[in-house]
Amino acid sequence: MLKLSGLPHHWRFDFRNIIPILIGIACFGVVCGFSVLNPWNEQWLLGGGDATMHYFGWLFYRNSTWSWPLGVNLDYGTNLNNSIVYSDSIPLFAIPLKAISPFLPETFQYFGIWILICFVLQSWFSWQLVNLFSKDVLTCSFCTGLFVFSVPLLSLFPENPALGSLFLILASLYLSLKENKTYPALSWLVLLLASLLIHFYIFAIVGALWLSNLFDSVFIKRIISHAQAFLTMLISTASVIVTSYLAGYFTISSIGAFGYGVFKINLLGLLNPAGWSIFVKTIYVKPHWWIEEPIYLGLGGITAVLFALGKGAKLRTSFKSIISKNLFLVVMLSLLSIFAISNNIAIGSREFLFPIPDKWISIASILRSSGRFFIPTFYALLLLVCYLVSKQFSRKGALLILASCLVLQVTDLSIGWLDVRQRMTSNGPFPYSKLPLENPFWNRAAKQYKNIIVVSSRFNLQPDFMSRFLSNEWRVFGRFASTNHMGTNAVYLARYDEPKSLELNREYLNKLNTGDLTAENLYIVAPEEINTAACTSLRSPSDLFAKIDAYYVYAPGYFKNTDSLSQLDQIKPMLSKDTPVSAPFALCGAWSKSENWGTWSDGTLVKIYVPITNPNAKVITFSLQAFVNGMHPEQKMEFTTDGQNFKSLTLSQFSRNQIDVPVTAAMRADGYALVEFKLLNPVSPKSLGLGDDSRELGIGLTKVDVR
Repeated sequence: MLKLSGLPHHWRFDFRNIIPILIGIACFGVVCGFSVLNPWNEQWLLGGGDATMHYFGWLFYRNSTWSWPLGVNLDYGTNLNNSIVYSDSIPLFAIPLKAISPFLPETFQYFGIWILICFVLQSWFSWQLVNLFSKDVLTCSFCTGLFVFSVPLLSLFPENPALGSLFLILASLYLSLKENKTYPALSWLVLLLASLLIHFYIFAIVGALWLSNLFDSVFIKRIISHAQAFLTMLISTASVIVTSYLAGYFTISSIGAFGYGVFKINLLGLLNPAGWSIFVKTIYVKPHWWIEEPIYLGLGGITAVLFALGKGAKLRTSFKSIISKNLFLVVMLSLLSIFAISNNIAIGSREFLFPIPDKWISIASILRSSGRFFIPTFYALLLLVCYLVSKQFSRKGALLILASCLVLQVTDLSIGWLDVRQRMTSNGPFPYSKLPLENPFWNRAAKQYKNIIVVSSRFNLQPDFMSRFLSNEWRVFGRFASTNHMGTNAVYLARYDEPKSLELNREYLNKLNTGDLTAENLYIVAPEEINTAACTSLRSPSDLFAKIDAYYVYAPGYFKNTDSLSQLDQIKPMLSKDTPVSAPFALCGAWSKSENWGTWSDGTLVKIYVPITNPNAKVITFSLQAFVNGMHPEQKMEFTTDGQNFKSLTLSQFSRNQIDVPVTAAMRADGYALVEFKLLNPVSPKSLGLGDDSRELGIGLTKVDVR
């Protein structure tokens, strides 16, 4: 042991402690490159994946005013009650950095620094784990290299810096396996709170290992009394709740989770490289790259396992000793592994589904990427392998095996970590470093509007997880809004309040239909809602509705503040192509999809746009169906042709309903008629027990005649 001689004992420094730090820094430099440490270098975060979400979360949080709780991030997900937690932006860094944000440069990212910390601490705690059974510097170094060059860690970069904090799991294993004379309550509390402020998945794993160690300390090792254990649990739980509140975990009422049984591990995953090996062939092809947690051991890890299994007698003796001292830890690792496998057991390309109640699926889906819960078992197995190799062979033999395995590991996984390096050190171009918003309109709009609101299609109000991820709206307008200090609902989040999101999407769609649009919002309209926006703009001459840089943009009150942009043409309603027997018309508002006979209304306000091209036209006739039956005998409505004078009407027969609307001089002058129907009592077939159709049906348009 290298120490400074002649100094008091508590001043002496063991220089061997520098080695894991140097290993971590060296591995970071090899895999990631040092350019990502530059806080001005944001390019590698603009590839459009999860890292982009994390960075956007920080940008909005940094530019927003302080709110309570501290982690609230209101502008990133307007009215969604989002927090810095749900963009996985590492609250442990984001919250204190927001406090000093005025002193930071305009462009500032901390994710590269965090990844360096992950590598260094991964190396540090790996070293400490190996130190539990070996003080040999070379043994510790080679084993540490295997822990750092592991697929569960490397596969997380550059997309998931927060999830890359696997050192917290290693630290938990270290506290669990270390022989303590007293229970390390403070150390566990630091781990729990730190993991909570980094990533919830890491916290869940650390929390599980904490509980197992607490039980081992009470019932097996007997280093803490029952009363002390209860007090420890009470203090830790209270601290976690308070910290969760401050970080913003409780800002949403529903986490909207799904996916348990999808994002799992495969029982052959330890042997299947899935693109991470230059030597080992793929055993089976994953259905999707994102579906399974990568847990490939690497050729070096597999080779070490083969050597470790060489002497069965010693293996059994080692297992007995480990299990007897850490019974609850072994049980917890087993339970976490079962959870990682899920009820949809995958063996290679085959799956065996064991049905469980939907309620259990919903609860388990809070942690939908269950495969991540195998990570502590992965590292526990790797630690056991290193232990068995070091104990079953002579020092020279063990060092030769471990060194060879490390070289094999680094070489075998090079196809993966070199790809990580290329993505993190590339000069681009990155997809969203330059936005496709080139029209001068955007610069003027950024000064006039406070928020950018994306109005979803009525046919896709609640898109699923992957469709939200694959859409470009959050990438483009999230970037634009963050750059211009605007708020937006165009976000991608790890978790969000699904009922709230659905409610807001319906609200925005209704506002677009009624024209009750907020003057401080700029609206990006889905292509399916062009007619709704176009009809609304007909009644609002100060509003702009145009196609700008491939996006349909509705700007309320735009022409009140500018007389330019004559090159932008207002979009007119698109006429239906599905009704050759009718006069031309366009459906606007709450209509459902067209059928072969016509189209049902689906809501309370629908509009029909009819071009008036014949100067001699006198009347427009609408042929309608009404959704009436014995349980719902009447459809009541009001309709208008000028937006002010409403006429009441009640339909009591299903078909052969006609409404005649006189063609006025104003209609001829405008070149169109816009008839609005306000449905007073639409009803869904489902609510009447007539099937699963949940549309709110009122009238069905079958034909339009202009005479």
